[in-house]
Amino acid sequence: DSALNSIKHRGPDSLNYFFSKDINLGFARLSIQDLSQISNQPIKHPSEKFIMVFNGEIYNHLKLRKYIKKRQNKELLSKSKSDTFTMLALIEEVGIKKTLSMIQGMFSLVVYFFKEKNLFLIRDHFGQKPLFYTFENEKFIFGSEIKSLLLLKDKSLSIDKPSIVLPLLQTYLPDSDRTIFKSIHEVLPGELIVINKNLNLKRDTYFEPSNLISE
Repeated sequence: DSALNSIKHRGPDSLNYFFSKDINLGFARLSIQDLSQISNQPIKHPSEKFIMVFNGEIYNHLKLRKYIKKRQNKELLSKSKSDTFTMLALIEEVGIKKTLSMIQGMFSLVVYFFKEKNLFLIRDHFGQKPLFYTFENEKFIFGSEIKSLLLLKDKSLSIDKPSIVLPLLQTYLPDSDRTIFKSIHEVLPGELIVINKNLNLKRDTYFEPSNLISE
């Protein structure tokens, strides 16, 4: 509760939680496209295949609704015109990787599939929305700000000195998942990270800025 309250300024309209034996999620919501409580997060797909938290905005989400064919997902979209519901339906309809190839926007997205026990962490193409993570006592912790992670960690943190010095020398931190703390990392722009039930982490890049030049 203290970790979520620490970032209440990011979403003052509602604080909501989801708890299970495998995953705990919290979300601070800023209501923009849909002011009703139906769009509160964490939000679970009606099939109960997965649950997600989504921070940001998908600019072309209304156009993407034409790709929704399944009755259950059409019924889902009829409940709200928000991009949260578009993402929820689209992920179930075409999968995460196809969804990422279709959407345009700024976002950090976390999706957990209950049966497979796979957790997906995704950051937008150019890294406009932040997403950080760390491991603690055989647990995987993530959040939109480092200070919320600090409240969930038991161990004291060590400063990563190169991460402080490099921006001073180069005016920026080179393309890296490093933060000022050694044990805390950030999801990179255009990156998709998968954590399985054994807490094994796999990193993948779904977007490279250089692709825009080649196109």
